[in-house]
Amino acid sequence: MIVDRYFAFILVFLLMTSSLVFGQLTKLDSQDDFSPDGIKLDFREIGYSDSPAGDAYAAVGILFVGEGSSSPRGFRVILGEGGLGPWGRLALRNVRPDGSSPNEALIMRFRYPLVRVGFNLGNGTETTVAQIQAFTAAGEQLGTVEQKDIEELEGPFVGVETTHPAGISTLVLDYGNADAGEQVGSLRMDFRSPHSFRTYLPQIAHGRTGDRILRTTIQIQALAKSNVKVSFFNPTGQPMALNFGGDEASTLEFSFPMLGSQRLRTEGPTDETRVGYAVIESNYPVEVQAIFQVTDQDSNLLSEAGISASPSQLLQAAPVEYLPTQKLDTAIAFVNTGDRETYIDLSILDGDGLRAEWQRYPPSLALAPGEHRALFISQICTNYPKSCFSSGFPTGEVFQGSVKLLTRGGPIAATALRTVGGIVISSVEVSGTGQ
Repeated sequence: MIVDRYFAFILVFLLMTSSLVFGQLTKLDSQDDFSPDGIKLDFREIGYSDSPAGDAYAAVGILFVGEGSSSPRGFRVILGEGGLGPWGRLALRNVRPDGSSPNEALIMRFRYPLVRVGFNLGNGTETTVAQIQAFTAAGEQLGTVEQKDIEELEGPFVGVETTHPAGISTLVLDYGNADAGEQVGSLRMDFRSPHSFRTYLPQIAHGRTGDRILRTTIQIQALAKSNVKVSFFNPTGQPMALNFGGDEASTLEFSFPMLGSQRLRTEGPTDETRVGYAVIESNYPVEVQAIFQVTDQDSNLLSEAGISASPSQLLQAAPVEYLPTQKLDTAIAFVNTGDRETYIDLSILDGDGLRAEWQRYPPSLALAPGEHRALFISQICTNYPKSCFSSGFPTGEVFQGSVKLLTRGGPIAATALRTVGGIVISSVEVSGTGQ
């Protein structure tokens, strides 16, 4: 039949086009083949054994998929005497929650393409044969390698390397018809090109407001061995020097051991108020917070509130509230993280997700590359009067709703803060769609 011949032709075509990239995959048998600056994951983030672990490393762009798109489980590998003691180490095993093997391949998807990836196998026997297939993001098969003599607990180490410019985006590990589920541990990765994980603190400040002193404390927590750079910028995107107990600097660099941390507090004169933002770059994701502390002139703490570092996103929303009798207002701060001008459509929505009745249309704010801006919700009609009806913002009434930030031109990083009398009292979670 014509249909049969058509599908046969498609199958042959796919095989021919796939074979064009075969041979661009090399088998590796040692961790020494990997860069010392690459990523090494030991699955400690899984926690206790028999835990779902499919997205344990989502922060570094890895997703593990097992039977029927289920989440593989984490298991402790007990090495016994001469190993890591009775607690052993953790590995990821492709089994169902009831412990049975799915007899399906373990799939690893990498958001950031790799040039090399490897791991310790396990949960096998001398007859188990592991087949490893690598694919590009476009689905091109890079090749297949095999590994025999897989240990019951852990070993041997096996890896693959590609010369294809697109890198490895998917890896399929299959024990075939073996009853045991696929197991990996001590995962090693080298990115196709050096990758920097980047987040932002869209608001930092140091100085004086009336008779009160405002300082910012930045806390950095590393989960793995990490190299971190923190850079500070003023509202126009130019480097901004701050004092953290020593000489002023606009950039700070740290090398953290696993679970290392650092705490930085702005110091120095407060006569000149400095406001801006911070950019955090690292070779492995780190947790960063900014804590705003308000003290009196005798350094007595009056209030404290913190924000977490934000990713760069295209669409974001946050709940807002205005309560004039208590001088409560919501402030938003945002940064153009791109290298070209972007526009932010700023919509104020009521509780039903509809545009507030006093807003004629969302004002469009133009931000130059690296530019930072902050404003209160109550200032929208004052700053952009044409966007509001003549009645303007209900300054004498309570308003509760949300703010939507939609960008045109590139992503932004944003944060929202609840304030009383202009002083930050708490942060507000900003939700977004990512880049």
